[in-house]
Amino acid sequence: MEIIGRTIGDVWTPALRRIISMGDIKYIPHHNQYVVELDEPLMLSVSHPLEDIIPEGSGWNKYQLELYADQYLEPFNDRGFVYTYGSRLQAFGQIHSVINKLRNDPASRQAVAITWRPVQDNMSEYPPCMMLMDFKIYGDKISTAVYFRSNDMFQAWPQNFYGIAAMAKYISTEVLGHIDIGRITTISSAPHIYVSLITDACILAYGLKDGMLEANKLFERVNGVHLVETVHG
Repeated sequence: MEIIGRTIGDVWTPALRRIISMGDIKYIPHHNQYVVELDEPLMLSVSHPLEDIIPEGSGWNKYQLELYADQYLEPFNDRGFVYTYGSRLQAFGQIHSVINKLRNDPASRQAVAITWRPVQDNMSEYPPCMMLMDFKIYGDKISTAVYFRSNDMFQAWPQNFYGIAAMAKYISTEVLGHIDIGRITTISSAPHIYVSLITDACILAYGLKDGMLEANKLFERVNGVHLVETVHG
């Protein structure tokens, strides 16, 4: 399933609507929460990622997003987290390698950085959600494709996007000497919204009146799933 638009707002709201209207109710044991989740990957592609990069209704401001984006660029993890994307992406000289590959060969299809460490993450309860960033040069701009094994599309995706754009700008500056980046595409293998936030997500996606109606429908579905699990549990 794909949604293509000019700005982040052009794809984010339609993505929320797809998940709300078409998603399945799932229980996530290690979070002890229900989610609404699509049963297929969701690709969101934004052609002008720096235009209106903070979508209306996201709840994020520029200061908060800049702080978040910093961790994509920092090669160390001193924030008390299990991991940061920066510490994973910049490990083993990956970003340095990406820059050198694109400098030496603008047509390279090998400018890739990964976050997954099999020895560590296969045993972890909280491995990275973003797994891979792929950078290419098209039309004198850096285009970026990113793969998520799991993606909270309401609460996390806008800040993920901001961090991705920050990394793309950094690589563009190092390789091309400017920050006018090209398309950003995210591929989310398990796109979901937590039911605990579904009312806010529905109101953002549909407006107050229709959003409350959609939220009530979802809560009825969640109650039905919980009832079945209780009876058969």
